[in-house]
Amino acid sequence: MDEDQGPSQIVPGTAPKRTMGDRLRSTKNRFFTKDGLIGDYDYAFLFTPNLPFMRKSRKAAPFFGLNDRMPTLLALLLGFQHALAMLAGIITPPILLSGAAGANLTGEMQQYLVSTALIVSGLLSMIQITRFHILKTPALCALIEIAISFMPPKVMLRIFPPIVTGPTVMLIGIHLIETGFQNWMGGSGPCANPTSDFFARCPNISAPHALPWGSAEYLGLGFSVFVTIILCERFGAPIMKSTSVVIGLLVGCIIAAATGYFDRSGIDSAPAASFIWVHTFKLTLYGPLILPLLAVYIICATEAIGDITATCDVSRLEVEGRLFESRIQGGVLADGINGVLAALMTITPMTTFAQNNGVIALTRCANRSAGYCCCFFLIIMGIFAKFAASLVAIPSSVLGGMTSFLFTAVAVSGMAIITKGVPFNRRNRFILTAGLTLGYGATLVPTYFDNVFTYAGDNRGLRGFLDAIVLIMETGFAITAFVCMFLNFVLDEEIEDTEGHDVIPTTGIVTPKDVNGGESARGADSEDIQPVGHNTTGKRDEKLIHWRHGLVFFGLQDAELAGANPANECEGDGIFGLREDSDSFNDRMKGINMQEARRRFTSMEAWELPKHPSAIAPEGVRTNPDMDPVPVPMRTWSLWTILAYWSTDLMNLSTLQTAGSILAVGLSWREAIPIMFVGTTCIAIAMVLNGAIGSRLHVPFSVIATGSFGFYLRYFAIVSRAILAMFWLGVQCVNGSVCVTIMLSAWAPSYGRIPNALPESAGITSMGMCSFFLFWIIQLPLLLIHPTKLRPLFYVKLLATPAVVLGTLGWAVKQAGGGGDIFRLQPEFSPGTSKYAWLWLSCMSSVSGQWSTMAINIPDFLRYSKSRNAQNVQLIFVPIVFTLCGTMGIITTSATKVFQGDGDYLWNPLDIVSLWLGNGSGGRCAAFFGALAWLIATIGTNVTANSISAANDLTVMFPRYINIRRGSIVAAVIGAWVIVPWKILASAATFLNFMGAYAVFLAPLSGIMAADFWLVKKQRYDLPDLYDPHGRYRYIAGCNWRAFVAFIVPVAPNLPGMALAISGYPAVQISEGAQNLYSFDWLFGFVVSIFLYTTLSWVVPAKETLVEQTILTRGDGIEIEGTRDGSDIENPKVPEKVLTTAGDGRHTPESRGLNGGTG
Repeated sequence: MDEDQGPSQIVPGTAPKRTMGDRLRSTKNRFFTKDGLIGDYDYAFLFTPNLPFMRKSRKAAPFFGLNDRMPTLLALLLGFQHALAMLAGIITPPILLSGAAGANLTGEMQQYLVSTALIVSGLLSMIQITRFHILKTPALCALIEIAISFMPPKVMLRIFPPIVTGPTVMLIGIHLIETGFQNWMGGSGPCANPTSDFFARCPNISAPHALPWGSAEYLGLGFSVFVTIILCERFGAPIMKSTSVVIGLLVGCIIAAATGYFDRSGIDSAPAASFIWVHTFKLTLYGPLILPLLAVYIICATEAIGDITATCDVSRLEVEGRLFESRIQGGVLADGINGVLAALMTITPMTTFAQNNGVIALTRCANRSAGYCCCFFLIIMGIFAKFAASLVAIPSSVLGGMTSFLFTAVAVSGMAIITKGVPFNRRNRFILTAGLTLGYGATLVPTYFDNVFTYAGDNRGLRGFLDAIVLIMETGFAITAFVCMFLNFVLDEEIEDTEGHDVIPTTGIVTPKDVNGGESARGADSEDIQPVGHNTTGKRDEKLIHWRHGLVFFGLQDAELAGANPANECEGDGIFGLREDSDSFNDRMKGINMQEARRRFTSMEAWELPKHPSAIAPEGVRTNPDMDPVPVPMRTWSLWTILAYWSTDLMNLSTLQTAGSILAVGLSWREAIPIMFVGTTCIAIAMVLNGAIGSRLHVPFSVIATGSFGFYLRYFAIVSRAILAMFWLGVQCVNGSVCVTIMLSAWAPSYGRIPNALPESAGITSMGMCSFFLFWIIQLPLLLIHPTKLRPLFYVKLLATPAVVLGTLGWAVKQAGGGGDIFRLQPEFSPGTSKYAWLWLSCMSSVSGQWSTMAINIPDFLRYSKSRNAQNVQLIFVPIVFTLCGTMGIITTSATKVFQGDGDYLWNPLDIVSLWLGNGSGGRCAAFFGALAWLIATIGTNVTANSISAANDLTVMFPRYINIRRGSIVAAVIGAWVIVPWKILASAATFLNFMGAYAVFLAPLSGIMAADFWLVKKQRYDLPDLYDPHGRYRYIAGCNWRAFVAFIVPVAPNLPGMALAISGYPAVQISEGAQNLYSFDWLFGFVVSIFLYTTLSWVVPAKETLVEQTILTRGDGIEIEGTRDGSDIENPKVPEKVLTTAGDGRHTPESRGLNGGTG
């Protein structure tokens, strides 16, 4: 095997987990030993030139993979080399966009933009290399790329194949060459077409050695750069080849300075250091640019896919299969997030560094340590403002000689994608012709669409929309991308399209012909062969075109999107986050038939989930993995996870407002604190009783409900819970939008003054709608996190929310000079009176009802628990944390009345945070981070209390089409956009009261579940029959009449009180007794349903549903084992007839006999 090649199969490496001691020892070895500092690397290799007549060495440098140990000196050297290779790509876009041909900003602002581009590129790349598992118009539009990343990877690759990415990238380069060449000749600004005497010379008449545009001197300066780049490529050492553009730029600058073309004034006046946010820009949304930038970000996604593929290949990572698809998906997501963050850091958005594959192929280094060093050097370059000022002072002709070369390289890389990844049959030639006709025409004649729309009215919205269309139609690469994408989708692949090839029916091999009609000497295994699948009759069922993965983007990224990013997004590992794989560079990923792509979007059958061979459901019953018992490896919830979950979920906006609502009805803090404690203790009892079912059987609520309600009646409980979960998900989105409004108003006060273009009947303003949409987009990716991976979200919320609660409390007390007057208030009713007692019970039941949903769906989370007993901590922990948070809310609210001019209490924490906006820059900073913390808290509440609950319900209702991830998306869409929560909150008081009284229905549901498991079934379920519509839990026609009666009886007496709460007096008049009964509706419904269901089940037992031991599985297909405590249900292993456990979870002798083979 050639030593330049890797082994035939390389398993992707992963970073081993290390303790703190391991890290300290590694640091010591890295910096204080010869092996760690220098190693045995041949440093001469990097600096050996390729001069004529020199003896060429056949020895190849070693390849440094992702987690390989690398000497510190070598990491610094290669990191610096990569930073220099990236330098031109980072600085060119901000210089061009802020120069005379663009925004024509001042020299100081240009210097700031260059510094910021370098710093932000280093920061974002460092974040990505670390593998965190993660506004102006560009920041908003970058969200489209984030949305694209959540497409299924195969669908993404179907939509953006080489036939789309190739011509798009080529047109991007062609579009930019004009700017580069104009700069080469003296400048691309007004001096290229002077309209006044001031610009008669380039860059203007006041510049040193100003000359007319196109002068021979300018041509010579540009050629000095161009020729230097060529010489470095031909004769330079490896380190010179990868930095040839920078070396050419340096040579051009030296010549320009020696001949007097270099202006030092900007360098002398520049500060010594700079950083992000030294200058800020007004936060505005420019309507006409939204559609064009959305198009640009779609194109950016296509470019990122090609970059990632090429870089993964040269870094010896596989470029097909699930891992590669995951890298593609994560890469596009990271590219979009980088666009948002870069815009918020006051620089044009960052995208992937397209030359990664070339640099890695040259240096043979894809190591994380070198990546960190590269980021460090970029940040240092940006911080030293004198360096940025030197870059800004580079004469236009020198810069043009470099950029013309780079922009042409972009176009050539697009050609490479086309030639290597697109078979030249008739269909593909037609697509390329159509796309390039419109795109290239728009590039050459960019004003052709100016006079299409003749609207001259006063409607600014319509005018902006038409301007946006014109801008898109006059952007050549955007038209090319959309035309190629559309035609690739609608044009069928036909077998006759493969011109110039012979198809051998028995093998399916396509053999190319030479010009004489014979087979090419390269044979059927040539890199350029595109195998076509078909059947033995010569008629294919489906044509699979294999794309070659030579999508090498050796050009610069789109200059209009600005700086480069060394993170090439190989599954979040960045450019240096690479693992070894030595598969060849040819025929690695299958292209997809476009008929299949269309069918997937238009046919319900195509949206079906893959049929899951269930470990427990009977044959013929459709399930999916999210409905089955959780396998042991996915049980990731420990005691600390449960504590973190409740710490974060209880500390939210509604908890802090609950105490205030108790005080508002006439009780004092002396009553409020015990009410909160007793109310949450009651609900905690229900949570522990029902949570035990999930922690023992490891199945969701929607499956557990079968045992108590029957296979079909359970759908009533499921639908009831799902509707409520989606409704509150939408309401929480409205709260989250308020957080976004405060954050953006803190960032740019002008955001709060956005004019409203929506009618009053909409129930929301333009600013509110924008904030709502932004919150929904931010929240959506987090809603898709699987419950087994929620722990990091809990920890983030656990850090953010207590900090803002305590900070708000401290600020309010300090402003008021104490805790306020709430602690001196007395209840309006004397203790011991009936009104006092009923009011006390009413508030206690309201506290319990606030968490009534969780009493039902708690098994959805605790099914992932490692231990069945860990969940018992809820009984103590939930009341304590809730009461503590409520007490802090009381103190904070009391203090606000002291310094409020109108003397009113502020019950909503967001109202307090919004007060900080008026306290100068420091107050705005506090408001921003305070709102950010509440935004995190709101998202956490939506994920845990609403999204996962609704998703589990939808999974059971539609198992053929919906799993937890799809269910979360459906719930997010319905809750936010179908229910229209902002309109409900603005106008539908009756509906709000109804949803608030929904606990009347939920309390009996949770009581019936608890009674069935603990008192009737004695903790023994037949788990397989919970999935069987004809099993022992069918009852009568799939309905358990006992559960129906136990539900109706406690609900019916509370309906009059519920009607009064919804419609109010005098619309509804009921007796005082009915009102008092409704005062403790949740407690009444929970207790009565338990008593009634248990009594009916004892008097008229459903004997067929009772088993002596818990049956975990049956049949001759799959065994599921249990541990001693009954907490573990393993994955399928051995065929078995019946496996049972005793009621306490221990295996019976019969089950042990079956396992031992002696039964």
